[in-house]
Amino acid sequence: MSQTPAAMPLAPMSPNAVMTAFHYVQSLQEGDTETAGMLANAQPRLRTLLIDVADRIVTPITALPSAAEGDP
Repeated sequence: MSQTPAAMPLAPMSPNAVMTAFHYVQSLQEGDTETAGMLANAQPRLRTLLIDVADRIVTPITALPSAAEGDP
């Protein structure tokens, strides 16, 4: 049985990769484009890391329960 990209298991993320992604977003929010640029250059997979962080951390924490799960 083939898996769709959404159903494929996620590869492990290192703590350093997660910290880099969060530091990048924090730098952008603070207007520190120099640090954001440095982080982006140091981590060529930054776009993928940001998507992985959103899929693994942000979405599960902020997702609303489905109708089948009932109200919180």
